[in-house]
Amino acid sequence: MKTFIKDVCIVFAAGLLMTACTSIKPQVATVVAPKIPDETVISPDLKTFLATHPKLAVALRIPAATKSITEAQQEDKNSVDKNYVYSALEKELMNAGFTVIDRASVESVLSNKDNVIDYAQVAQKTHVDLFIEIQDLQLDAPFYQSEYKIKGTGQRYRSESKPFNTTYAVLSFKLVIVEKGSVGGLFTLYKQTCLNETDIQVLLRDGYPTRYRFGYEPENMWYSKLTWAYGLANSREAIATHFAGLVINILKNR
Repeated sequence: MKTFIKDVCIVFAAGLLMTACTSIKPQVATVVAPKIPDETVISPDLKTFLATHPKLAVALRIPAATKSITEAQQEDKNSVDKNYVYSALEKELMNAGFTVIDRASVESVLSNKDNVIDYAQVAQKTHVDLFIEIQDLQLDAPFYQSEYKIKGTGQRYRSESKPFNTTYAVLSFKLVIVEKGSVGGLFTLYKQTCLNETDIQVLLRDGYPTRYRFGYEPENMWYSKLTWAYGLANSREAIATHFAGLVINILKNR
């Protein structure tokens, strides 16, 4: 009788173990990043202006100039990376055939109120056709996503209780026709910080995300959370190249 009870207990325990293992068997899934469309508003005046000015002289205007790297880091931890994006944008504009006027020379003219009366004079003194006025640049704007795609099966799963932050870079700017002083366009552009949805993988237990890793890392490398390092040159370069391409297409009236 004791032997029978012992055998039953062993079988019951084994059944519980098998059930437990089955219920917590991890599944590898990828984060499905939200598709965020770019926002563009272009006036008829700007379309005409771009069509009739194939060789534009442009100048970048940024929200706030910084005095030193130390002060920039105190004001905004991403200032150094933002300045990299601004400079890379100017470089790409030059490579695309645009004349890029130095930011400092433009600001020196605009800051001298005695010599500048109207926008026609601004255009004459700066030799700028179009201002690209940066209103905001975010390198780590949060966009929380709850949808995952199971690796292998392609099955999609939503976990509203623990959304994942798929950060985006966001660039907002306006184009100003300098000689008229008129705003010709308003734009908000988005860039996912990872190249595609397979770059971020999650480990699901009972459909609940517990660990994360980048897709290029070893299969046994999992973390409780992921932090994208914006100080890395490749992330800044990818953001700058993406935004530069979109801005150039806008200026070429494509």
